[in-house]
Amino acid sequence: MGFFRLITFAIALIVSTMDGSVGETPPIYDDDLQIDDDTNEKSVEAVDHFLVCPPRDVARGEGRFVVAIKGNNTFCEGSIIDRNWVLTSARCLSSLVDSNFQVIAGVRSLVRPFEQHTSQIREITNHNYVNIHEGYTHDNPNSEESDKEQNIDPHNIGLIYVKSPFDYDSAVQPIPLPLKECLDDGRGKMYGWQLHKSLKLQTLDLQIIDSDKCKVPWGDDSDIDSHHICTQITGPCTSGPRSDEMMMEGPMDENSNTTLYYIDPTCGGNDGSAAVLVTPKVGEVLVGILNYADIDCGESTRPIVYTSTFAYMDWIEKEIKKFSEKSKATAKKRRPLT
Repeated sequence: MGFFRLITFAIALIVSTMDGSVGETPPIYDDDLQIDDDTNEKSVEAVDHFLVCPPRDVARGEGRFVVAIKGNNTFCEGSIIDRNWVLTSARCLSSLVDSNFQVIAGVRSLVRPFEQHTSQIREITNHNYVNIHEGYTHDNPNSEESDKEQNIDPHNIGLIYVKSPFDYDSAVQPIPLPLKECLDDGRGKMYGWQLHKSLKLQTLDLQIIDSDKCKVPWGDDSDIDSHHICTQITGPCTSGPRSDEMMMEGPMDENSNTTLYYIDPTCGGNDGSAAVLVTPKVGEVLVGILNYADIDCGESTRPIVYTSTFAYMDWIEKEIKKFSEKSKATAKKRRPLT
């Protein structure tokens, strides 16, 4: 998916802004950096008679598990699930194979993260610390062999081992993984970095829907299955004005006569962006990692597709255990004889 490959001018700025960046890329941000003043303007605008529900900047204490991953002219995201582990997409990591990169935690803005006292930045220089699911393949939707309207990458999930563990504090915290499958729809949120204007971490309230309901708008030939969950925004839009005047009635989904759907202008965020389910007891639970959005997502209300973390719980636990055992065996071999 071209729009997921964030090798754009905006990403080039991000990749080069951070002190101590990978390789020889010099920092280019200075006091003359111009940020669009309209970025945080809360408004609901209509696109082809559908409403657009804008995201908002995260508040203090929100999204503390979200990390930025940058290197090799690539920017993507991940989620802290343990002091030493970050969960992200295989597509993200496939762009970083055989290269050094950074994992940046504890910030809500990507402007000079090294100068922010809450930041925790980890350099990943050992390629053995990157784990891409063995079943992952990337389908090119523009290839001659691709005749589908939708191309979802299978097994789009991966892990990063962080040798120097994260310190949990007011700015950095892990997010729990689901203990059971999300069978019903639920209230959720997405998190993603706003790369084209403010460079701030943003969030958007939405609905988590299961794979069966998600598959309907995509058609029978969709690759959506139990390995996926989806997100969709239904009224009211909680990040924009909540006045009756803004509740304009646009075209309805063909399977519903009552639900008002909104366009998600974030298109799900960036590679590795998180979808969370908001639960009454645990709070936010990481249920999805961005996989696919409609090529016209900025004008479409079709659900955005995420890799289901619950579907890969066994794989996550197995890979972490395998890495731990291998590390212990290696350390034992290196231990000097007494």
